[in-house]
Amino acid sequence: MKKATQSLFDQKYRVVLHVILWLSAVVIPLFVVPFYIHLDEHDFWLILPSKLICNALTAVFFYTNYYIFTPNWITTKQSSRFIVIIVAFLLVLIAIDTAYFQFFLKPVLHQHLLRGPRTGRLFDIGKYLTPLPKLAGIVFYFSLALVVSSALAISQYQKRQQENQQEIEVAKLTAELEVLKLQISPHFLFNTLNNIRSLVRKKSDNTEEAIIKLASMLRYMLYASKTDKVPLQKEIDHLNDFITLQKLRLSNPGSVLFRVVGNVEGVEIEPLLFIPFVENAFKYGIHAKKPSAIQFSLTTLLNEIHFDSQNHLFTDITDTDETSGIGLDNVRKRLQLHYPGQHELMISEIDGLFMVKMKIRLSLQG
Repeated sequence: MKKATQSLFDQKYRVVLHVILWLSAVVIPLFVVPFYIHLDEHDFWLILPSKLICNALTAVFFYTNYYIFTPNWITTKQSSRFIVIIVAFLLVLIAIDTAYFQFFLKPVLHQHLLRGPRTGRLFDIGKYLTPLPKLAGIVFYFSLALVVSSALAISQYQKRQQENQQEIEVAKLTAELEVLKLQISPHFLFNTLNNIRSLVRKKSDNTEEAIIKLASMLRYMLYASKTDKVPLQKEIDHLNDFITLQKLRLSNPGSVLFRVVGNVEGVEIEPLLFIPFVENAFKYGIHAKKPSAIQFSLTTLLNEIHFDSQNHLFTDITDTDETSGIGLDNVRKRLQLHYPGQHELMISEIDGLFMVKMKIRLSLQG
C-alpha cells in the first residue's frame, strides 16, 4: 500500500514537473528573446498562436519519441527506420507550421505591411517570419526535443535493465541460499539419527528424551528454512536442544559448556549459522578414551554478536561421512551473502585445540 501511494505521488510529481517545464518553454522566451520583447500588444497576439502550435507539435514529438520511437529503436536496433521516422515527423511539423503561416498569418501580416512603410516593427516581423529563420527555429527546437527525449528514454531503459538484473540476482541469491539451507539439513539430520540409533542399541533411558529433542529440532529447521531471519533466542534454544541431545551419549556430560551473555531480546539473525560449528566440535572433539572438553559462548554487545567455540581436535578419529565439512563451507558462503563487510570469521588450530571466533555486526534498525 505504501509503495503504491509513493508510486502515485511520484507519477503526479512527474506530471506537474513536465507541465511546469513546457509552460516555461513557452513563457520564458517571451521575456528573454529580443524579438518578442519589442513586439507591441497587437503584434504579440498575432505571433503567439504560431509559437503555441510549434511548441505543441514539439511536445507531441517529444513524448512520442520518448515512449515509442526510441524504445523501439533500442529493442530492434533498426537505425535506418528510426531515422526515416524522425525525418518524416520533422517534415510533418514543418508542413503544419508552414500551412498555418501561409494560410493565416501571412495574409494578416501582408495587410499590415500594406498599410504603412516597410520599416519599424512590422518589417522586422516580416523579416523574422520569412522561411529560413522560421525553418531554423523549428529545426532547433525539434533537435533539442529529439536529443532530450532520446536521452531520457535510453536512461529509463538502462534503469529498467539494471532493475531487472537486480531482480534476477536477488532471485538467484535466494535460490542459492535455499540450496545452502537444504544442504545443511540432511547432514545435520543424518548425524543426529546416528546418535539416537546408538542410544536405542544401548537401550538407554534417554532415548525418549532424545526423540523429543529431535522433534523440536526438526520443527525449528522447517521453520528456519522458510524464514530469512529468526529471533536469536530461537537459535539459542535450537543449539541447546542439540547440545543436550549430544550429551546423552557422553560419559561425562559436564565436559561440555555453553554460555550465553548479554541481552538477546529483539535480536534477529540468519538461521542455522552456529550449528555447523557446534556439530563439528562434537564430531571431532569427543574421544572415547581421552579427556575431552568443549566450550561454546555466545555474546551480544550493542549491535554485535560474538560466537566462540573451542574443542580438542583428535586426529585419530576417522570420518567416512562424505558431507563432512559442507556445513562450514555453507556458513562462509552465507556470511558473505547475508553480511558482506559485516562479519569476521577466524578458524584456527593451535596445539591440538580447534578454535572458532565469529563476529557479526547487525544493521541498526530505525
